Amino acid sequence: MAKKDNNTKSFILRVDADTMAAIEKWAADEFRSTNGQLQWIITEALRKARRLPKQKKSVAKERKTTMTNLKNVRLRRTRQSTIFEIVAALCSLFSWIIVSIAVAKGRLGAEKFITISLLSLASTFMFYSAYRPGARWIRSHYQPKTMQQLIATSKFFRILGLEDGILCLCIAVLSLIKLPTSIDKILGTSIIVMFLGTKIYIDRKYKEVKKVEKAVQKKEKQ
Repeated sequence: MAKKDNNTKSFILRVDADTMAAIEKWAADEFRSTNGQLQWIITEALRKARRLPKQKKSVAKERKTTMTNLKNVRLRRTRQSTIFEIVAALCSLFSWIIVSIAVAKGRLGAEKFITISLLSLASTFMFYSAYRPGARWIRSHYQPKTMQQLIATSKFFRILGLEDGILCLCIAVLSLIKLPTSIDKILGTSIIVMFLGTKIYIDRKYKEVKKVEKAVQKKEKQ
């Protein structure tokens, strides 16, 4: 009977030791998991409060990299860009044919010839800039910081290039017609007004693109 009692006591002690080890292991695991959850909660709270300087540095680095990448981006040719380029090329071709006819007849002055030459060069430059709108030497007024702004800027360059080509054709056609000086002055002012109107339209559209991006960013933060 004494041997049986000793065996049962040793079995009970051994079971208690195993269960205690299991309990200790479970408690350690729970402590680690809760500690990790608390650390995650604290980091999220600090991130929302913008108190993490290391994260700010990383965000600044990401912005710098995106800016440097945008400077080297070359946009692809689209159907709209192809149509714009064909129309502008046809306008410039017909304008130079008319210019040669006007020069042969002696009806084209030096001012109109210089104006047509400058507008044709500006049209070519605008269409070239539409493929690399983020380049440092092209960005003068607009500074695209995202891909949507880059695409919008390229569209604006194409609009300006098409306008330049159409103006070349209009000036060349009007050079064949004898017009009084008053009408020539009106045409000059109308060209300036048209360019200013286009610039105002482009500025508004660019601001709308920025507003839409800010609204999307606010929704993502929420």
